[in-house]
Amino acid sequence: MRLWGYRYIVTPSVELLSVLSQGLGEHMQKQLFKFTDYDGEILAFVPEKTVQVARVVSNELRHTPPPFRVCYSAPVLRNDFNTMQGRRETYQVGAELIGASGAQADAEILALALVCLKLSGLSDLRLFVGHAGFLSALLDSSIRKEKTRELARLALYRHDFVQLRQVLDADPKIPPKEKDVLLSFPRLRGDITILNQIESALPKHKALKAINELKLVLEALEPYGVIDQISIDLGMIRDLGYYTGIIFSAFSEWAGVPLLSGGRYDGLLSKFGRQAPAVGFVLHPDQMMMAKQRSGKLEELAALNVAVCWKGAGFKQAVGIAKALRTVGVEALVEHSPKSESAAASMIERLGVKAVIQCEGVPEVSIISKGKTIKVPEDDVGAGLLGMMSR
Repeated sequence: MRLWGYRYIVTPSVELLSVLSQGLGEHMQKQLFKFTDYDGEILAFVPEKTVQVARVVSNELRHTPPPFRVCYSAPVLRNDFNTMQGRRETYQVGAELIGASGAQADAEILALALVCLKLSGLSDLRLFVGHAGFLSALLDSSIRKEKTRELARLALYRHDFVQLRQVLDADPKIPPKEKDVLLSFPRLRGDITILNQIESALPKHKALKAINELKLVLEALEPYGVIDQISIDLGMIRDLGYYTGIIFSAFSEWAGVPLLSGGRYDGLLSKFGRQAPAVGFVLHPDQMMMAKQRSGKLEELAALNVAVCWKGAGFKQAVGIAKALRTVGVEALVEHSPKSESAAASMIERLGVKAVIQCEGVPEVSIISKGKTIKVPEDDVGAGLLGMMSR
């Protein structure tokens, strides 16, 4: 994210409930952990970071001209056992592009999201893109009663299509074409041909504004060379109340919940006193790690770690080698008491290190790893370690 010009920011873990409620939908507000301070103010643990970023940009950065490219990484707390795998605390890494509108801004965020996904090491990822305005336009134009609209929206969010049909059948004034499209929501997924099908089914409908915007975004994505990693999903629905344009999620066959999600939220900043368009996304590293474990593709994330042992006159040499290794990113601990070579070898399993280096105060040191021992000159320890690890 930083390589793309996004600046790292830090926001609090606790926020006023009145601030969070400005941007969170009713469903999300029910998942908040709330408490009071000594003045009686109601506070809540932050369930997601976008609302806070909007507040910071609107208030603390109000005299700074847009656009803003910001990124963050932080824990969040939410009472949602379905999307958080039974946990209340999880971690988020996100990026927000604020003060830029149009297809090119949306394309930048989508392309950045795909770059970040690629770094996860999972090869079976797919990014699905929809539009929040499509469902809103469809419901507003086809269902006159507000209560019926909300029942239909709730049934769609829950993927309860039996309930959806009952709600739609109870209102004879719903146009047949709009009703058919609503009932086909689970199947509105694929490539650009899905957009063409909607244009044919609903000519001159106001929902086509969302379709046209999606086409422009796909066109703007062409230079990034990522179109083959994107699918259209017009049936995508979000519980957050602030999305106004494109919405998107990334999935893996090894995870039943999104590994990444985001969208455009042009109206959120105005709730904090600053009108500005915005689009962004959040990655869920915990979900990615679980998917990698299930796929069997979990790489060793820690830096190469070694134990540097010694005997006789080797202590000073051991300290010097450990110091040199640390400068190149190797985690190196020095044993505090002398060890024979056999005792040093046992340190691999006991400490969970990749290798042991045995120093005796002579020009050559021993490197022990994977049941083998090699001797290398003191100055060649780094190359020797790499050679042992590659075998």
